[in-house]
Amino acid sequence: MAVPAATPHEKELIEAMTAGVGTGDAANSTRAQRRSRTVMRRFHGVLEANVDRPLFVKETAEAVGVSVKTLSSCCREHLGMGARKYLYLRRMHLVRRALLAATRADSSVTAVTTRYRMPRSGRFAANYEALFGELPSATLRAVHH
Repeated sequence: MAVPAATPHEKELIEAMTAGVGTGDAANSTRAQRRSRTVMRRFHGVLEANVDRPLFVKETAEAVGVSVKTLSSCCREHLGMGARKYLYLRRMHLVRRALLAATRADSSVTAVTTRYRMPRSGRFAANYEALFGELPSATLRAVHH
């Protein structure tokens, strides 16, 4: 299935993540600041290499080459949220893109949420609705009408 291009909101998330990464006066940066920017560049690389794949904090931290605590701290510093929350929001956007691209052959919310390893609960639907303004089933129905 072809995956639609990133939405403007998804692009904003990526831009927010990378804003300031690699900028600033290296001579005046502390060692911790330089390390944090390096971690975020690696994090961005892992995200780019896995555009349509759900990622979780432990495997992502391992791919970046840091501890979960370090990755989460760097994300909080650069993104204003921890790595776990950022990766969850990213998966929510992947689910939405998949629902918007769904065909009748794979038109089940359950199939899409299973593919992106989202929890099977009413909480997921409520979180989806809070983020996108409609239930996942409404997104899917809109595609088929």
